[in-house]
Amino acid sequence: MKNILFVILFSAFFSCTSSGGGSKYVVDGKIENLSGKKVILEKLSLQQIIAIDSATLDKDGKFKLSNYADKGFYRLRVDNYAWILLLENANFTFSANPKDPIAYSVSGTDASKEMLEAVKYVSGRQMELQAANEEFYRRQNAGQSQDSLQQFAMQIQMAGQAFENTLKSRVTGSKEPFVSLYYVSFLPMNKYPKENGEVIKLMEKNYPNSDYTKEMKSAYAQIEMQMKAAEMKQKAESATAIGSTAIDLDYPSPSGKNIKLSSLRGKVVLVDFWASWCGPCRRENPSVVAAYNKYKGKGFTVYSVSLDQDKARWTSAIAQDGLIWENHVSDLKGWSAEPAAKYGVQSIPAQFLLDKDGKIIAKNLRGEELDRKLEEILK
Repeated sequence: MKNILFVILFSAFFSCTSSGGGSKYVVDGKIENLSGKKVILEKLSLQQIIAIDSATLDKDGKFKLSNYADKGFYRLRVDNYAWILLLENANFTFSANPKDPIAYSVSGTDASKEMLEAVKYVSGRQMELQAANEEFYRRQNAGQSQDSLQQFAMQIQMAGQAFENTLKSRVTGSKEPFVSLYYVSFLPMNKYPKENGEVIKLMEKNYPNSDYTKEMKSAYAQIEMQMKAAEMKQKAESATAIGSTAIDLDYPSPSGKNIKLSSLRGKVVLVDFWASWCGPCRRENPSVVAAYNKYKGKGFTVYSVSLDQDKARWTSAIAQDGLIWENHVSDLKGWSAEPAAKYGVQSIPAQFLLDKDGKIIAKNLRGEELDRKLEEILK
């Protein structure tokens, strides 16, 4: 079976765990048409594929493997042919014929039987989708009309979605948690967090000390963080869109007194995110100072938000760069600064120009651009 089962590695959650007990696994097998070849038993782990046992097929294609194994995902491989199985310390029989990549058999435990059914279903559907994609490119190369191709592409898309829907139902319908894990490995965590979360609960309940459980939890935690960060970014982008009312900020000044951004209503305000350690920020400061000096008498001021962590360096930079306005704030949390998170700031300098009503009217104006905009609105 030429690499057809490599697809399960896409999940990258496969790392084996001890199932306990003193018995060994025993695999009595037969593989047609490959006599004299070496069959290798490989463990599918998170980072690599590890060969753990091997034997030579006799003249009838028979072999026997026996050793200790942690319960998990394994494959039997002969050259470029490979077959997946759920292995633990128990007795198994295996048979396969490379001429028919899906029609192999594994028996020994209820879990291994359920796993075999899962692999055959997934492999069959994937082969169908692959064939459909190949047919699409054949039709495209043959010069079929765009309408016809679009219709066929929609059919493929619908078939793919139907496949994912079936996987979702099988995740919760499987008796063996490892089989649920196999199914969910084809459902990306960021797209199907609920289904992945359900599998983690199953694994925690049935295999609390399993490396699979630990890897799933770790990966899920990372995805959750990414999803929360993306959600915060989306909210920040929406909240800082041109025309929206600026999010209020209320943070300590160098003297320790909090300064509210909303206290500056009635003035045109440049909310300027910067830091003492930021070279581009320091190079931009002369332009901000020039704008402040030119337009402060016409109702313009600056609300500077520092992403510093060292108060001494922050206050020293204020003095060195001549940032003479009073509105300087920082929570001294660096890139973890709350104001930066609220405004979705991921690089500095970052600037938001507010009108007298506190609405955002421009972003990231530099040098002459800032001067022209202020001249326009403060005539």
